Amino acid sequence: MRLALAPFVLWAAVAAAATPAREKAPLVQVPLAVRANGEAFGHEVMSAFVLPGEVMPIEVVTPPMGLGYSVEAKAGVLEHPAKLRWTWRAPEAAGVYAIQIKDLARDQALTLNVFVMVPFGQVRGGRLNGYRIGEYPPARTPAQAPPRGFIEVTKANDETRVTPHFRLKQFVCKQPGGFPKYVVLDDRLLLKLENVLAAVNRSGRALDTLHVMSAYRTPFYNALIDNVKYSQHQWGSAADVFLDKDDNDLMDDLNADHTIDKDDARMLFGWVDAMDRTKGARFVGGLGLYGGTKAHGPFVHVDVRGSLARW
Repeated sequence: MRLALAPFVLWAAVAAAATPAREKAPLVQVPLAVRANGEAFGHEVMSAFVLPGEVMPIEVVTPPMGLGYSVEAKAGVLEHPAKLRWTWRAPEAAGVYAIQIKDLARDQALTLNVFVMVPFGQVRGGRLNGYRIGEYPPARTPAQAPPRGFIEVTKANDETRVTPHFRLKQFVCKQPGGFPKYVVLDDRLLLKLENVLAAVNRSGRALDTLHVMSAYRTPFYNALIDNVKYSQHQWGSAADVFLDKDDNDLMDDLNADHTIDKDDARMLFGWVDAMDRTKGARFVGGLGLYGGTKAHGPFVHVDVRGSLARW
C-alpha cells in the first residue's frame, strides 16, 4: 500500500517553520467536509460505492488551517497527487473498507465506508450467488440502465453504518432468503434521508433514524409485489419511510389526534416537500403520500430522481 502523505506533512511543517512566532488565534470550528465520487458531505460517517480496482477521487473541501489533513486507509492503494486531493484504488475483493479523513488542526475526523461491489456482470440467469435478482427492464433513459454492481450483505457487515443515522440492513430487499444478500444504494438517497431526519428533528421531534419500510427492491421482488415496472426502488434511489420513535413498526401520531392515519404521514410529506422546494435544494425527487392498509401503516415515498414529482 502506497501512502503518499509524507509530501503533504512535510509541506505543512515547512510552512509552519517559516511563520514568525506569534500568539495563537482560537481555531474556527468549521465542519469537516469531503467530496468523494462527486458528492460532497460533512457527516462523521458516510459511504461510497465502487467496483473492484476502481479509482475513487477524494477531496477535502473545508479550507485548511494549521496542520492540514491526513487520510488513512488500511487496504487499497492511497495516493496524494495534489493539495487537498487524494485517490484511492479499491481492492479486487468485494467488501467494506474504511477510509479515515482527519482535520489535524481542528481535531475532527470523518470515516468513509467504501463498499467494493460485486459487478453486475456476475449475475447469471437472474441470480447472484444464489440470490434472486431477476431481470432489469429495458432502459428507456441512461438512469434506467442496470446498476454497475451490488453491495454484498452478510451477517458480518449488515450493521455497518452507511451514514451517521442509517445502517446497511435498513436498505436490504424484503424478499425471503438467507445471506449473502445483495443491495443497490444511491449515495444521494442516503444524503437526502439524513437531511429529512435533520428537518424532522428541527420540528421538535428527537429521533435517531427514520423507519425504512422498503428501500432496495430486486426486479424479481418488484414484480412479485406487482409494483410499477420502472420503480426507483430497483436502482437504490428510493425509500418508503415513516417516523417510529417508540419502535412499534407504525407511524407515530404526529398531529396528536390519537389516531394513526394518512394525516400523520401528511406532516412528514410536508417537511420533505418544503426541503425539495427550497432554493438550491440538493437531491430533489419524487414524493408520495400513502395511507395505511391491513398490511402496513401510513408512510411517505422519497426518491432522488432529479426532478419534482408528487402523488
